[in-house]
Amino acid sequence: MISKLKQATLNKQADLDYLFNAYSVILQEKDNVLSNLNTFLSDLTIDQKNLFNALDKEARRKFSINIRQEVLQLLNDYVGNIYDGCSVKISAANLSPFAIISDKGSVLRVNWELKTYGRTVDWSTEDYYKRMNQDLENRIRESEAAIKRYTDVLKRPLFGLLKDNNRFIKNPVNYIVIQCSTLLVHPFKKKEHINMLTQLIKNHQDGIKSCHKEINRNLETWEKQMELKPEIDKIFKVWEEHLKGLGGYREVKSNSPELY
Repeated sequence: MISKLKQATLNKQADLDYLFNAYSVILQEKDNVLSNLNTFLSDLTIDQKNLFNALDKEARRKFSINIRQEVLQLLNDYVGNIYDGCSVKISAANLSPFAIISDKGSVLRVNWELKTYGRTVDWSTEDYYKRMNQDLENRIRESEAAIKRYTDVLKRPLFGLLKDNNRFIKNPVNYIVIQCSTLLVHPFKKKEHINMLTQLIKNHQDGIKSCHKEINRNLETWEKQMELKPEIDKIFKVWEEHLKGLGGYREVKSNSPELY
């Protein structure tokens, strides 16, 4: 069966349905052969059965792996015939679903059991990245304002805490008494507040650095997308037409459970 598959793939006579059906037949034949061993096992002693089962388990494992590797190679040959440079990446033991990748990146995923396919990645628009970066820039400005506010508090603790504080506006006398008590009277409390403010400043500084890195990543992702998208779209279109030509295949969203 494997030799027939190889010849059919080489001659470009095999399609996905042909490969899938042949693979299923091979696995079924394997199960039938192995199940017939039950008659043979009934005449063995317990020790012989245990020994045979241990050997048989390893034999089944190797047999399944060998079949999988053979069919995977045929699948790679088939995919390369449809579009030069494409190959298969799998994560499931039964070879389905699988991803079709090119030198530009992953193009689509195919589930040949359910006859579904979908893009590996949904491309984001330029406006999407602009909105993301605008949100990040707003966060940077907020953090910069917070750093300035906390720095003022460290320079002039009482004045800094009173400034722009709603609790001071609502009840200034009570607030001043509390702050004088915590910052000016009790030295340990004062140290505690200073340490807290210092940590808050550091947190915001780290947040700003993180936002700048994320903005740069978004810009790099967009530039890379602009470079890769046309070629990947072209490959996807070829595969889309091919799968539709096989009959029965339908497109699903990239995050569909049918593709994972």
